[in-house]
Amino acid sequence: MLGQNPRKGVTHSHEEVAAELADVVFTALVAIESLGLDARSVVTACAAKVESRIAQ
Repeated sequence: MLGQNPRKGVTHSHEEVAAELADVVFTALVAIESLGLDARSVVTACAAKVESRIAQ
């Protein structure tokens, strides 16, 4: 929400930042599928890895 120039202050809303992050997620899912992999399986495996780190 804050750019490189601190004098400009807040430049985007939470909703705009969230929309950009959603674009990144969607693009990543498409990229995974374009590699011939199942995005659901890849994301599930990643979630399990992160969950195991949290549980430690």
